[in-house]
Amino acid sequence: MRRASTKVDVFSFGVVMMELFTKRRPTGLIEENGISLALQQLVEKAIVTGLDSVLQIIDSDMNLASEIEEERVMGVLELALSCTSFSAEDRPDMNEVLSSLLRLIRDKN
Repeated sequence: MRRASTKVDVFSFGVVMMELFTKRRPTGLIEENGISLALQQLVEKAIVTGLDSVLQIIDSDMNLASEIEEERVMGVLELALSCTSFSAEDRPDMNEVLSSLLRLIRDKN
């Protein structure tokens, strides 16, 4: 039997962050070039492709006023993706998540 772990909470946090930034449901498949992608796959593909692709998938109501804000969004989505890693051992713990978020704020000022 599997044991309960805080890594499940980390996974959920990552999913919620992707939902907030993209305004898309995690369970609804997104059709792209005839291929169905889950939200996690969509975010991963955008990150691999680059900032322009990330900016295309985020919520259009987000008014990113600067390149710094765009880079922060990219960083948050990269963090969210790491939180949803298939293997629980590969996911950060919540202290690491907090440190990463604080670093994003501090380093981009």
